Amino acid sequence: MSTTLGMARPFCVAPPRMARPSSKRTGGDGASSHSE
Repeated sequence: MSTTLGMARPFCVAPPRMARPSSKRTGGDGASSHSE
């Protein structure tokens, strides 16, 4: 778990929700959004 939140994407976990409201609606799409 720490690897996904700490190393993989520490800043991608929050930004996607605030910067991209679309991710909030789709939910699952959020995972792909932060990747791009």
